[in-house]
Amino acid sequence: MPGPNTYQGMQVACAARQAQIRGVRSGSGRSLSESTHMIDLSHIVKKGVYGAERRNFRDKLAQREHYLRLDLNENLVGLSREQLESLLSTIRPETLSAYPDLSRIYRRMAAHVGVGEDQIVLTNGSDMGIKTLFDVCIGKGDHIVVHQPFFLMYAHYAEFFEATLDRVPVREEDWRPDAQAMLARVNSRTKMVVVESPNGNLGTSLTPQETEHMAAELARRNVLLVIDEAYLSCERDHSDHLPLLERHGNVVLVRTLSKANGLAGARLGVLVSTPAIARELYKVRSLYEISALTAIVAEWHLDHPEVLEDYRNTVRAGKRYLAEQCARLGIGFKDTQANFVLLELDPGQETELCASRLKEQGILIGMPFALAQLFGWARITVGDPTHCARLIGAVEALQRDRTPA
Repeated sequence: MPGPNTYQGMQVACAARQAQIRGVRSGSGRSLSESTHMIDLSHIVKKGVYGAERRNFRDKLAQREHYLRLDLNENLVGLSREQLESLLSTIRPETLSAYPDLSRIYRRMAAHVGVGEDQIVLTNGSDMGIKTLFDVCIGKGDHIVVHQPFFLMYAHYAEFFEATLDRVPVREEDWRPDAQAMLARVNSRTKMVVVESPNGNLGTSLTPQETEHMAAELARRNVLLVIDEAYLSCERDHSDHLPLLERHGNVVLVRTLSKANGLAGARLGVLVSTPAIARELYKVRSLYEISALTAIVAEWHLDHPEVLEDYRNTVRAGKRYLAEQCARLGIGFKDTQANFVLLELDPGQETELCASRLKEQGILIGMPFALAQLFGWARITVGDPTHCARLIGAVEALQRDRTPA
């Protein structure tokens, strides 16, 4: 049997361990990782993940509630109190206690999109839909073609999966994706070509003829064409790309209810494709791809299309106001097919300083563009009249600060 000294040593060690755990839980003392033997994570973690750098987005999101958020193209209008109460009335106790039955929302969403139920896969936001595409289609050494600028998650997932992301700058004259240049980059390792329609940074798109040609050419070469339609609902519901699914069989549409529908917090993405592709995408879903709460919120919005139309009208009015004010102030203005506009806040220069000055006034705007041809321009989310007026007041202040005495 162990002697008293052994027992005493065990008690001391146990007490020390409990104190350490309490310190970790309370946020004080050393963290667990600092006090335990470190294994060689590079031997265990996938190379693409281990070598990646990614910022902690939680801290940034926690700070945003104190600002006017014109940076991430959220729906800034939201529901009225009456609309919110109507939505909440549809939630029952079993909504929280039972595993979600998603058959109803699949039927409703398929009907809303205008395809069969076997042609859609629901995901936790469109970024998880994009990861689903990578899970199914992309492996180490594969090649993906995108236009630049593009949605950042394509770059992250390419890195994690050890794939090559080939960035083709948008055309200088009109900032539209360069379809011919993108096709010219396709090679024997290319699995996927991605176009955003409209572009989530610039609001531009390929023409229907260019998209048709791209789909046909990529189908001939057995390459997937991913059309990211995250901002489609900002102006309309129906997509001109739906016929491509049947004509070419290599097209996947990526959608979300985060932007115009105002459900960024609910997290609902939709992948739309042929039944054959959807069947493969469906295999890698989590056991319950969205929550019951998300399904109920989405269904309520589908039942109340007037909410979306009111938002569209608000954005249209905001764009008109901003165009008028920018003309008055001599600021470059570009409208888009999305819920944001582009303003030339600092011609020929990066807008980082402008973004910093606006943040000091409590306003967040999109990150500065990396392409030299876009220097000076900033992406600005369009809100209601109060939001737009506050932005213009802050921009006028910037102009006064730059004007020599």
